[in-house]
Amino acid sequence: MDDAMYGYAIKLLAVRDYSVRRMKARLEKRFNRNSERVIDRLLSQKFLDDLRFAESFVRVRKSRGRLRLRAELIRDGIGETMADDVLEREDWTSLVEVLKDKMSGLKLIPPVSLREAARLSRFLRRLGYDEEEIREELEKLI
Repeated sequence: MDDAMYGYAIKLLAVRDYSVRRMKARLEKRFNRNSERVIDRLLSQKFLDDLRFAESFVRVRKSRGRLRLRAELIRDGIGETMADDVLEREDWTSLVEVLKDKMSGLKLIPPVSLREAARLSRFLRRLGYDEEEIREELEKLI
């Protein structure tokens, strides 16, 4: 029965990377039994790797923002330290550039209204930028 579980895991990994926690959950849901031996085998063969999963996850979903990605990585079983390390290595666009692009997309020109500034602030906070930095940049535009 381990062969069927292993084969299923390989099919899943052929499509995309999985964290150990997510793979374990998928296998145990599908086969209704412990998957430790298969997980150990996948880890020893380096088919399953939390670091590779985290790097791929961040690269593909970078537009979601740093804070949201950190929470999603931790939810998927990546440790806080590893999540922070992966996010720190990533090249993030500066707050000023993101703000400029968003304003251009919304066709906003300075000075902006308080309502527009609040909208921009919410957008930037969702991306994980520091509230103090956001406030400083938006004050320049009001």
